[in-house]
Amino acid sequence: MHSRNWRRRTLAGLGAALGATALAASFEWTGQRGSTWTTCDNWTYSGLPPACYPSVNSDDVEIPYEDGGWTINVISIDHLDDVTIYGDVTFGAASGSPTLKCTSLTISTGIAATQVEVTFSGVTIETVEE
Repeated sequence: MHSRNWRRRTLAGLGAALGATALAASFEWTGQRGSTWTTCDNWTYSGLPPACYPSVNSDDVEIPYEDGGWTINVISIDHLDDVTIYGDVTFGAASGSPTLKCTSLTISTGIAATQVEVTFSGVTIETVEE
């Protein structure tokens, strides 16, 4: 009996630890299948995210430099962790007037760009506290 309780507690603790880890992921935009945020093939990621695109408060997002820039049509997302932009990007709305919320927003020229232009067309990006 004692052995069974120990196994249950161990498995419950392991499940809780894995559950917390499963939500943490880092995403990089590839734009392979167009400009829609929710298209899975537009992202590469590491970690075990709950979705194939950035959607929860533990997700980090990187938008790399692309010659000619990116157009990304976003949806409303309640809270991402860090969003880093290394090149020109135009954020448009997939539908309605979406708001993308994140803990931090970094815009950097990185290695390839000498300047970065970020355009918001019908989209709001807000930084929020954790």
